[in-house]
Amino acid sequence: MKSSDVVNSWDNYLGKNQTNINPRTGLVDNNRIFSADGTRSIRFGNHEMGSMGTPKGHFHFETWTYDSVNDVMNVSNILQRIIP
Repeated sequence: MKSSDVVNSWDNYLGKNQTNINPRTGLVDNNRIFSADGTRSIRFGNHEMGSMGTPKGHFHFETWTYDSVNDVMNVSNILQRIIP
């Protein structure tokens, strides 16, 4: 993905009323932006930012799914490379 398309892709994935408040902990998460309903996030922390400008530049699209049987939150992610 071109760097010029990154923010638009985040907005499309997360929708309106994004936040950096983790819906499970209620605390600020400096590495993620969450959707309003807490089911999706973008992970772009120090590790990801440190790779910018290299062929390994990336961020993560994440999906959060609650498993009520086992009382655990499962997080799946897709790594998206950013073209320098």
